[in-house]
Amino acid sequence: YTDIFGIPALRAAIAAHFSADYGGRVAAENVCVTAGCNQAFSATLMALGAAGDNVIVPVPYFFNHTMWFGMLGMETRHIAAAGAASPWPRPDDAAPLIDGRTKAIVLCSPNNPSGAIYPPDVIDAFFDLAKERGIALVIDETYKDFREDAGPPHHIFQRPDWQDAFIHLYSFSKAFSMTGYRVGSIIAGQRFLAEIEKILD
Repeated sequence: YTDIFGIPALRAAIAAHFSADYGGRVAAENVCVTAGCNQAFSATLMALGAAGDNVIVPVPYFFNHTMWFGMLGMETRHIAAAGAASPWPRPDDAAPLIDGRTKAIVLCSPNNPSGAIYPPDVIDAFFDLAKERGIALVIDETYKDFREDAGPPHHIFQRPDWQDAFIHLYSFSKAFSMTGYRVGSIIAGQRFLAEIEKILD
């Protein structure tokens, strides 16, 4: 068996890639290799909460995400992905929905199914809200490599406090046309990855 978090050389390569692509600091110790983003997402939810807890999700959403919420008995609280006030989901819409059972805000950018790419300042603002309220910002960036802008998709990895409230999910098998291999990753603080280790063991 390999290490639960994946082959060390692959973890180091993923960390180096995200450090360079996002202009931030990600260490190999922050990386868990998974069987695609679906496993990364399900394990993340199981580590974050339980039946009766809730998460906040913009609509439209990826059906696999809400499938896992339902299977785990977690409530989804929806905010608009776009509206008259903004072409993007707004932290101001999410804030009133947060209560003592809220575990995370879940974003998907580039979005599946809409294809919308959330601007860096929008993602950064959601991180600020999540950190302030003591919950996680979970972002699925499976399609990040298909963006046109060469700049970082957000600036969270550049912040010294990113490990406090940020969980990043990815599936690089799609970027390299290896969809049958289903290889993905979770990038998070080591305290959260210790919970992931219990689930994947």
